[in-house]
Amino acid sequence: MPPTRVLIVDDSAFMRHALGRLLSEADGIEVVGSAGNGELGLESARTLRPDVITLDVEMPVMDGLTMLRRLMIETPTRVIMLSSLTIEGATISLDALDSGAIDVVAKPGGSLSINIGRVGDELVASIRAAAAMSEASFLGHRQRAQARRPLALPTAQAAGPTRTRQTVVAQRLVVIASSTGGPSTLHALVEGLPGRLGAGIVIVQHMPAGFTASLAARLDVAGQLPAAEARAGDVLAAEEIVLAPGNHHLISSSSGRVQLTQLPPVNGVRPAADVTLLSVAPTW
Repeated sequence: MPPTRVLIVDDSAFMRHALGRLLSEADGIEVVGSAGNGELGLESARTLRPDVITLDVEMPVMDGLTMLRRLMIETPTRVIMLSSLTIEGATISLDALDSGAIDVVAKPGGSLSINIGRVGDELVASIRAAAAMSEASFLGHRQRAQARRPLALPTAQAAGPTRTRQTVVAQRLVVIASSTGGPSTLHALVEGLPGRLGAGIVIVQHMPAGFTASLAARLDVAGQLPAAEARAGDVLAAEEIVLAPGNHHLISSSSGRVQLTQLPPVNGVRPAADVTLLSVAPTW
């Protein structure tokens, strides 16, 4: 099969070099070019027609989010966002996923970090998964992004009182596992669920720590069911959605209460859906 052709867009020359070297060493991936800002990235995308673009968030001239939105209209391409591990970075990255990006990979330590190799396996896996999406799936992903209304998320000042979590364990439980491309589909799924489902919902979405809280906040306002990032001791209750926090496996006690653990990754990820499913199966 032909290699997956990748364009790197990042304002850091060091990061472009580091990513180029890392990806060039991966089987089945060919780096076809790089650009230092969103404007040059759009031009390179039109010229080179890559299969996948890795896109930085913060850049001069044109930032990554602006480039992404124009790209999806002018030259639709599968995009993996690279973002810093900050609250602002998480918010912008989720905006990018809402705007058509396939996945987000966290940069450790900022744009000049020499530790980019830490995320190498995750980035390569995300690129391969994005490239493997069928044209029909990618088209549906883009259409959902274009049709989605912007979410007005509550601020800390305007959010009002925190919702009281239920204390009665659900008799039925739905566990949803999702990975690359998942947040966009989760939004569409949660948006369509009825307010009275008759079951509790646990979502295991592979995302970096710090990003899952922002995703849970978006899912909370997307549909009729309340959603929140899971906390240790939470009850898995009916008519509520809990999201496994990044960097923690979510398991359940026999009494239906959430337990969080940082046992080693399973299948390369933490949280891992297999851990959750094996944990809840004896109870539900």
